[in-house]
Amino acid sequence: LELYKKLSGEGYIVANELTSAKLSPEQFELGYPWTSRNLGVISGHFGKVAQALTAIGARQGNKDKLDVIEFGAGWGELAIPLAKSGQMVTCVDIDEGFVARLHRIASREGCEVATITGDFVAAAESIDSRSFDCAIFQSSFHHCLEFSRLLSAIKTNVLNENGAIFFLAEPIFRNYPF
Repeated sequence: LELYKKLSGEGYIVANELTSAKLSPEQFELGYPWTSRNLGVISGHFGKVAQALTAIGARQGNKDKLDVIEFGAGWGELAIPLAKSGQMVTCVDIDEGFVARLHRIASREGCEVATITGDFVAAAESIDSRSFDCAIFQSSFHHCLEFSRLLSAIKTNVLNENGAIFFLAEPIFRNYPF
């Protein structure tokens, strides 16, 4: 946080994370990657989603469905395909606009997502089911302010004994101890 203050000249505030309020209603409803209008960006995005679904699907084994929690689900580009494929999906996001958008899209697509509005650590610490097969961070882990506390809560409260954490499109250090 000191580095953030040094670089930005001001202290960190959660409002910096609230993307839904920064876009026009039309752009927000259209969503990313469509708002880019760039076929290279859009196709690259679908490539990432395909790779993510393949990696997560490898965990499915003989199970009919996985119980998945995505931290920082944002636009829903991974949560919605997982829900449409019959997986049980819970989405965590700090931005109420994204949470409402996820419900609208899931309803329109004929699938269901559960949501938790709040920061990652508080959400992970409030879950006591240890029922999730997968915890997913797609370009979102770096938004956490307390990495160790979050990972500890996921291990203790969220994942079942065979659960896995997926870091997708994340800037993770090579020697990160997890």
